[in-house]
Amino acid sequence: YAGGFTLGRRSLALGDLDPAVELDGVDGRVAIADVFDHINATSFAVHAIIKADAIGSIRRIVDKAAANDGWRLIVAADGRVEVSRITGGTLDSAFSATSIIAGRVYDVLATYDGALLRVYLDGVVGTAVASTRLLPGNTALLSIGRNPIVGQYFDGPLGSGVLVREV
Repeated sequence: YAGGFTLGRRSLALGDLDPAVELDGVDGRVAIADVFDHINATSFAVHAIIKADAIGSIRRIVDKAAANDGWRLIVAADGRVEVSRITGGTLDSAFSATSIIAGRVYDVLATYDGALLRVYLDGVVGTAVASTRLLPGNTALLSIGRNPIVGQYFDGPLGSGVLVREV
């Protein structure tokens, strides 16, 4: 944990006893080891419970990209949730069907099955986008709540954990 953050916030999920972390949207973030590159066409899922305090600019939920290669889960400037796989600076991106509203809690699930990217927002799937890019490995830290290169800090609480896994 670094920058502006508050631990021990009330959980965002009904019945969940684990506390949330609140990020301040200025410099609050969590950095984890160099994990979850999802190289080549490795399938993965990313789950987060979010409550954005501000919409209108790009806000990173999770980022595992170095320079022009990797993947990310963001709240886009228009409020849609986006998952992207990136190689050579070119993105394949899937979006939620609707935009989020500041101050409301959302259950976000992004998946890649080795062929299609999808985003589910409160269980409703958005676009399914084909992605055949072969992602190279990178040494970037798994970053929660920010893009390590340009910022784009998440503003608000993130649920009891952001789950990233290869499936």
